[in-house]
Amino acid sequence: MPAEKQSSSTGGYELAPAKAIPPGDHTPSTSSVVAAVGSASVRPSPRDLTIPAALAVGWWLRPLLAWVVVMLCVNLASQIALHAPQRSLFLTSWAYHPGWSPHQHALIRWDGIRYWQIAHWWYRIKNVPVGTANTANYPGYPALVLVLSRLLPLPVWVWLLLVSNVASVTATILLYRLAGELFPGQPAVPMLAVLGFLLQPEAVFLFAAYTEPLFDMLMILFFFAALRQRWGVTAIIGALADLVRPTGVVFSATLFFLLLGAAIATWTTPRQRQRPQDIESPTRAITASRTMGRAILWPTVAASGFILWAAWLAWETGNPWMVLDIQRWVHVGLTWKHTMLALDLGKTFHRLMAHLVSPADPSHIAALENACALFTPLLLLAMLLPKLRLPVPLWLVALFLWLIPFFSHSAIHYQGMGRYQLATSVPLWIFFGLVMAKLPPRWAWLCVPLLSLSGLWMLLVTMRFTQGFWVG
Repeated sequence: MPAEKQSSSTGGYELAPAKAIPPGDHTPSTSSVVAAVGSASVRPSPRDLTIPAALAVGWWLRPLLAWVVVMLCVNLASQIALHAPQRSLFLTSWAYHPGWSPHQHALIRWDGIRYWQIAHWWYRIKNVPVGTANTANYPGYPALVLVLSRLLPLPVWVWLLLVSNVASVTATILLYRLAGELFPGQPAVPMLAVLGFLLQPEAVFLFAAYTEPLFDMLMILFFFAALRQRWGVTAIIGALADLVRPTGVVFSATLFFLLLGAAIATWTTPRQRQRPQDIESPTRAITASRTMGRAILWPTVAASGFILWAAWLAWETGNPWMVLDIQRWVHVGLTWKHTMLALDLGKTFHRLMAHLVSPADPSHIAALENACALFTPLLLLAMLLPKLRLPVPLWLVALFLWLIPFFSHSAIHYQGMGRYQLATSVPLWIFFGLVMAKLPPRWAWLCVPLLSLSGLWMLLVTMRFTQGFWVG
């Protein structure tokens, strides 16, 4: 049987050059499955794997240390901003409950206060406007906080931050592990991916009372399960992600295409690579039928979280389209008009400078954040290059998440693209680490100013977020 070897160039598992098969020795091949669902989806034998140098004993200490340093910097910046003379008057309008001080908890702002309300009183559906019902915020994160606060009686705001930070550090360590397994011959890739992930401009939401850390953790677990063909586990993770953020539905779509590719490969395997007795065997038809059945079953399970949430909203409100109506109310979309404005680099630079002075004005960040979405297709195409190729599951998730904002229901610009990309950027930061690791030695220094500028921008965003300004 042709031996499998691990490829450091594509991050997947390829087949070594096969020896000539003597007559009468018909050995089945798995190359058709590799072609269908990506080279990384073939599960190698554990004894055939070698532990990458980046994942030696104590490998988790490096990403943990990086997370601790960034976490301390974020909290220091937020405390400085709390005591700065300039503060946002808008904060006072969010003091919904008696005794709440808008400056008491630096990293509980905007949606964080809504999650605090949900964890206290759940959803107020009856006889209230759509916006005040908090139904635009999905139940996974506050439900977990609610359960934990009942088990261990700590203040809800403590659990909000604790769950967010535990998910954040877990996502960081898992990202390091995932990048190390995908590119074992590139020891710099895991650390560069982690640094890019922690120092991106909107990284304050990794430490605040928001859903992004939990969603990123589930996304990385989804990649681990998909690359190991644990389809049942993959579907369950997708269902949990549905309950955390509306974009969790992309995992169901990704799982469908992966399993559909495997089903097609079962039927289209070249005849010369099959055993003669299997060419017309009913067993082959049964296998293909089962694979097609999985392509329907597991994506449906992965979408079950969204289906249950939509059904509950419809039952409580009597509106079967409530799950879409609340997104129309709260979601501001990436329209083609504002996307084209982002191509005007002069105006984009002007808005960037204006954003430094007055980040509270949404018009200053519209073209700037929309410009981020325009560069994503270039990255998706670059991910298909032979030496920079990512496994198919990562590429599909990045593609679907990039497409979602273009189908928003709203007619105004997308004000949260920066934070949205935080919850979708795991494949992009792995790609960033791979590109930086492959730079020639004379250009390797570029990663230092890039990460430094991004980190400084992140601290500025942290301070403005703490003061109550809208930063995404």
